[in-house]
Amino acid sequence: MSSDLARSAVLENVRKLISEKLFHPWWDVREIEEKAATLPALSRELATIPEDQFERRLNAWLAEFGLSHTAYFHVAGRSVPPQFAIGAELRSFPNGDGYAWLVQHVAEGGVARQAGVRLGDAFLAIDGQKIVPPDEPRFQLGRAHEILLQPRDESQPRTIRLELPKGTMKDRPPIVASRPLSHEMLESGIGIIRVSTFPGAVGLDFARALDGIVEEFKSKRCDRLIIDLRGNPGGGLGSLRVMSYLVADRRPTGYSLTRRGKANRLGLQELAQIKRIPRTKLGLWSMALRFGLLHRDRSLSLWTEKLGQQPFHGKIVLLVDEFTRSAAEMIAAFASKAKLATLVGAPTPGQVLGAANFKVGADYRLRIPVTAWYMWDGELIEGKGVAPDNEIRPSLEDLQAGSDVQLKRAISVATVL
Repeated sequence: MSSDLARSAVLENVRKLISEKLFHPWWDVREIEEKAATLPALSRELATIPEDQFERRLNAWLAEFGLSHTAYFHVAGRSVPPQFAIGAELRSFPNGDGYAWLVQHVAEGGVARQAGVRLGDAFLAIDGQKIVPPDEPRFQLGRAHEILLQPRDESQPRTIRLELPKGTMKDRPPIVASRPLSHEMLESGIGIIRVSTFPGAVGLDFARALDGIVEEFKSKRCDRLIIDLRGNPGGGLGSLRVMSYLVADRRPTGYSLTRRGKANRLGLQELAQIKRIPRTKLGLWSMALRFGLLHRDRSLSLWTEKLGQQPFHGKIVLLVDEFTRSAAEMIAAFASKAKLATLVGAPTPGQVLGAANFKVGADYRLRIPVTAWYMWDGELIEGKGVAPDNEIRPSLEDLQAGSDVQLKRAISVATVL
């Protein structure tokens, strides 16, 4: 994208898409259109600045809507945050006379985990450029980065190499998926399931894998369960299977509304309903037909699958933090409101809008929210998040000792449930 004409076309595409499709829970259509109409005024300012600055400036304008799931990005993923690129959460901590980025969580199977990055390690530089908070390191997918790392238990920094593949999840901003599921069984009868993401739109394979883990736990007499959703950025319908294992019966978990659904004042009983994840390819085709032709609007309600009584019901702990987003937050909100689990960790960020990607230039996409997610009683957690029952955040000393204090608290809580 080099010519003024190309940038003008991008800005016009962005303006039009926002005016016609963006869903804002608190603004009416007129307010959205008025805000979108201010974009052409930026054309002169953005005409000659470098491409990376153009991207940052347009994203700053988009941020003025105050909504999650809103971004302008290059399809190749040239500026991706650590959570989405390497599967690591970084948090700012004092370091001598300044601050440094310390690792507070590492996803199983992610790029960082594979490279040996651990809790408490500090990221000092990327590709020879020092990184100091509040400037967060950014990564480009499909290439290698040299990281100057200060290991938590070594006196001298060392350099590690992070090999990033291209984006591995469709219909999302550029992201490298970590291992969706991992698990372990403790001697105390507590099962731990770590859920790093929900791959696929429908989540059939994810649901099958989760079923297998639950059956394994039950065969080992697991009667307490910890579900670790820390660092989970969301994803597809696989989240429904997690919610369904929290309760025996079928009940509504919440609903989404689009512009059309809101304008038509759709009642809860008028919404299309999803009450199960298909178990076969025939079921997948049936769902595709239903929502591709009959219910193309994304206004719908989501219900648990009636999986029956489980030995761990009433003795479930959910681990959440400030990086638990989207579909993972929907689980946390459902569990908290219905008192189906004890939440441990840090408050979630309140980013639960449903988004879609649109082509606005040769190699650029606009991601904007097209639905809002509501709890069954109408509560909207966008911008508010979910507060844990037991709030605990790792301290600098905890991380430098390699101690996962949130998991330890979760185990302690599960033991006495």
